Amino acid sequence: MAVRSCTVADVATLAELEARCFADAWSTGSVHNEVSAAHGRAWLATDDGEPVGYLLAWLVGDEAQINRVGVIAEQRGRGLGLELVRVCLAAVAEQGAQSALLEVRADNAPALAVYRRCGFAQIGRRKAYYPDGGDALVLRVTLTAD
Repeated sequence: MAVRSCTVADVATLAELEARCFADAWSTGSVHNEVSAAHGRAWLATDDGEPVGYLLAWLVGDEAQINRVGVIAEQRGRGLGLELVRVCLAAVAEQGAQSALLEVRADNAPALAVYRRCGFAQIGRRKAYYPDGGDALVLRVTLTAD
């Protein structure tokens, strides 16, 4: 597996992955806005050259926000999400981030395990955050540049 940063040239690939990973997929326009924004950051994971996962984040001042992490169903459980998060955190720390935040469904055990392995801790809970009434946990990690 390889992970590389993305540009607007990768939007179609990222949007296709988004549609494969999430029932509530963001539109191509939304993905474009995430990647093209000055504060936007994106990474793509490939396996033998085939796109299998991605991460979309923001870096605003000294704080990063992970907005979306997706791995296609047939590749889950192989550590791709963990690698994407680790690459993102290292990159934003090098760019001056002192912390990173994210929101995750409270019942998403696989994602929570990944985030906890990366040092995230819960700092809040948003009741009925998702359209189906599910809660979101707000997680944060302190970063250090290596």
